[in-house]
Amino acid sequence: MAGLYLNDDLRNGALMADIGGSLIGLCAVKGYISSVAGSMSEAFWYYTGCM
Repeated sequence: MAGLYLNDDLRNGALMADIGGSLIGLCAVKGYISSVAGSMSEAFWYYTGCM
C-alpha cells in the first residue's frame, strides 16, 4: 500500500514538473515573439518616419 502512494506522488510530481516546464517554455516563446515583433514595429516606424 505504501508503495502505491509513493508511486502516485512520483507521478504527480513528474506531472507538475512537466506542466511547469511547459509554462516556462511558453513564457520564453512569448517573450521571444514579443521582442521580435517589438523590433519589427520599431524598424517599421523608423522607416515610415524617414519617408
